Amino acid sequence: FFLATTDTGPLFEGIGAVNGGGATSVLLKDYPEPQRSQILDLVFAPKFGASVSTMLVEVPGDGNATQGSMPSHAHTREDLNHRRGYMAWVMKEAKRRHPDLTLDATAWSAPGWVGGGSFWSQDAADYYVTWLRGLRELHGLELDAIGCRNEKGADLDFARAMRATLDAGEFGNVRLHAFDH
Repeated sequence: FFLATTDTGPLFEGIGAVNGGGATSVLLKDYPEPQRSQILDLVFAPKFGASVSTMLVEVPGDGNATQGSMPSHAHTREDLNHRRGYMAWVMKEAKRRHPDLTLDATAWSAPGWVGGGSFWSQDAADYYVTWLRGLRELHGLELDAIGCRNEKGADLDFARAMRATLDAGEFGNVRLHAFDH
């Protein structure tokens, strides 16, 4: 006798890692080859080492985020430079080793001009989309998801504005995860 059911139990979707809070992965670029590639392979190559299959990264925001800061793509509203920092490099190296790796991001901080010092603003939603656009256009990277803000409360109006801004900015396929406080 076979009983059909739609509930197959918990789903294992892979192994995730966080690269944020001013992560020490900035040091990877300074490792000599072949050690640098060996470390990246051990972390990201499928069915080898850690086999990380999803990565949450920090949206660089100039603020001291636990272990250091990551330089923003926009120190001021007029200052755009998508080549700053190392996060895009880490994501590209990870995707090179694991093309099916899912990428997620959220901000730990943002430059003071964003929202006039109040993060939950249209400025912050625009800041995110500007960063996503730089990842796409300059680095060939697409995120699978993006969060509202790392461990800093909740604002449902911001989540709605963020979704609308993502959709309007041609990032409708990027899932929005809200609050992790």
